Amino acid sequence: MKSLKLMFVAVTAIVFLLLGLIWPVEAKTLPKERRIEKISVLTTTAAYDLVRYEMGRTIVEAWKKLGVNASLEAIDYKAGIQRTLRSKRFDTFIIHWGAKPERIDPDIFLYHALHSSNSGETGWNITGFQNPEYDELVEAQRKEMDIQKRQKLVWKAQEVYFEHQPHNILINEDLFFAYNKKTFKDPILAVGNPITNFWSDISFTPITEQKYLRQGYPADLKVSNPLALATLEGHYVMRHVYDSLIRIGWDGEPKPWAAESFKIVDNVTVDITLRDGMKWHDGKPVTVEDVKFSFDYLKEWKAAYYLSFLEPLDSVEILDSKRVRFRLKYPFAPFILNTLGQIYLIPRHIWANLTDREAIKDPNFYENPHPIGSGPFKWGYWKKGEMVKLDAFREHFHPPKADGFMFVVYGSKDAMVGGFEKGEIDVTGFYLRPYHVRRLEQTGFAEFPPSANFGFYNIHYNCRKPPFNDMIFRRALSMAISHKEILETIFEGKGVLTGTMICPPNKFWHNPNIPPFPEDSVKARETLKRAGYEWDDEGNIYYPAPENDRRKIDIFPVKK
Repeated sequence: MKSLKLMFVAVTAIVFLLLGLIWPVEAKTLPKERRIEKISVLTTTAAYDLVRYEMGRTIVEAWKKLGVNASLEAIDYKAGIQRTLRSKRFDTFIIHWGAKPERIDPDIFLYHALHSSNSGETGWNITGFQNPEYDELVEAQRKEMDIQKRQKLVWKAQEVYFEHQPHNILINEDLFFAYNKKTFKDPILAVGNPITNFWSDISFTPITEQKYLRQGYPADLKVSNPLALATLEGHYVMRHVYDSLIRIGWDGEPKPWAAESFKIVDNVTVDITLRDGMKWHDGKPVTVEDVKFSFDYLKEWKAAYYLSFLEPLDSVEILDSKRVRFRLKYPFAPFILNTLGQIYLIPRHIWANLTDREAIKDPNFYENPHPIGSGPFKWGYWKKGEMVKLDAFREHFHPPKADGFMFVVYGSKDAMVGGFEKGEIDVTGFYLRPYHVRRLEQTGFAEFPPSANFGFYNIHYNCRKPPFNDMIFRRALSMAISHKEILETIFEGKGVLTGTMICPPNKFWHNPNIPPFPEDSVKARETLKRAGYEWDDEGNIYYPAPENDRRKIDIFPVKK
């Protein structure tokens, strides 16, 4: 009896197999217009930043397993800046946010980089993320003067960010920099980037006949116009030439600079007293009229980088020959650190009639071939693609110890490391990877100061367009990324994983309740399926059919 049952099962199977050959089951077909188009992961070339390139490759392979037609697009750094920061023509891209001291205050990453008012073409909300709940929180934290209450708002904003994933934090990496201890000594070490900062550059003391501090970097400046600065290296170099009223100190705290002192009169009024005896590099005196002009001018001409810092400013009033009063529209907690600490003072006698003198319509596009500032270094020359040379301005109230500063362009990180080995430069201006450190340890003259990094690598999603305007799709992409592989394989375990852009070393503002973003490719696929996404028989992903569309589209019109 048992053998007859087995024979029946076998015969039945053969019959169904034959029927399948005669009448094949129709393959699942889906409308071509619903197929999600190719997605580009934009990154730098391997020569410029190998880890960025390798992370891109890792992410592409992870997303392909989801059925996403992902591809790696490695382009020149300068072209990448144009595609992302300028024209916003990208799908996704990997970027590194350096640990500049002014980024200790959370407003930079929360408001400046993600508020909807900055999501236009020239804004610094590169992702184009727009969310009313998030906007309300980051607006409130700017206005909250009670630091404990502000902390709660900052923590809540990080939670909303974590849920919506306008970008995903890939790693908060350990930073390594080196300087030549046989040519320079006694740098002031600053938070974040210990020896590639303003304070180290004015304090490095030469101990040989080499009196100019030479710093290597993979990328060149894009512009020398302070109104048009947009990149890390641009601000870094020009901060040596132009003063600000406040300098963000080596410890992350505000230090009076061009302002001899400042006084908080009330929650919306701040008075500053200008330091005596300051001069522009052309010898003319720095006046309170120059101070007022600088703030009014950048606001009038809508200098893109500074807009969110200037937006709370209502007016600038000259009180007397030394004092200036700033009136705010509303209480603004980061005003001292971020506004007074980031707005450059520019000479009125040069910029006031610039449009007529140079016959240009907009000073944001002025080439500014020979910048005149009042900083501790004055402009020497710029050989594009090679070097920027600055000379010490000895009449400054805080002149540098070196005779000058050279920003030497190498085009790639490996070339920069090679230049350091040969003694061509004294400081590596770009962070090193562990294998670079092992290599430079063999020189006998490399010093590696400790660093607590609050910068990070992340991948931005262009929320202005589908499929990235769907929160569910973004979360699935983030979930599919193997962050642990990035940490262990690419960074050799040198760093930490975190779920928020306010990284763990920034202890007071970092929300400790937010974990690293979960890694689960199976759950990522299930999440997409529940939202209505489909796959064809070849595994390619498609948008949901209208009747099954359960996406969470989070975009709304840009605020004017």
